[in-house]
Amino acid sequence: MIHYDKNIRDEIQQINVNRKSFAIEIGRVWGEVYTSALIAGVFTISGFSSENNNHKKIAYEILQSAFYSGIITTSLKFLFGRARPNKELGESLFHSLNKFSDDYWSFPSGHTTLAFSLSTVLSENTKSDLIKIFCYLPAILTAYSRVVQDLHWTSDVFLGAAIGYFVGKWVTSIHSENNPIISFQGDKLLLSFPLK
Repeated sequence: MIHYDKNIRDEIQQINVNRKSFAIEIGRVWGEVYTSALIAGVFTISGFSSENNNHKKIAYEILQSAFYSGIITTSLKFLFGRARPNKELGESLFHSLNKFSDDYWSFPSGHTTLAFSLSTVLSENTKSDLIKIFCYLPAILTAYSRVVQDLHWTSDVFLGAAIGYFVGKWVTSIHSENNPIISFQGDKLLLSFPLK
């Protein structure tokens, strides 16, 4: 995929796209840390105010998935140190173990990681196929916005999407019916193991 990054970037940069359009901004915002925190907060408040343990579980899964996928992505950014496309240093420039310079934190895309982490958790907690598809639309906009705004290479967003998706799937699977259940009783966090 890295071999095609420059060609894809060149093609996208030739297209006259409004980099600050509403859709692009929705994508950027969906991948921000505060968005996951805000949505988890809404589920937490809803869960406690209505005694809905499922909403509490969703909030916990959003935060857990964001935390794990964030650690993975940040570690990879530090380890690889890939230059961002807008720095005009080429798609193959890597400064391993850089000094936390944002200019070399392109690989993988953190926004895309968080966007797919959030979308996957939300998607896994619904039975409606239509809502599942709808959950991923803002995450796809996030990946697109990062490339259009020239902040990431295409391979950066693909890896970020994969990390977010697989961590989100893993987190929701460990809270499924056949695994330990996290629940709340008042202000206490309970862990129970269902009988098969």
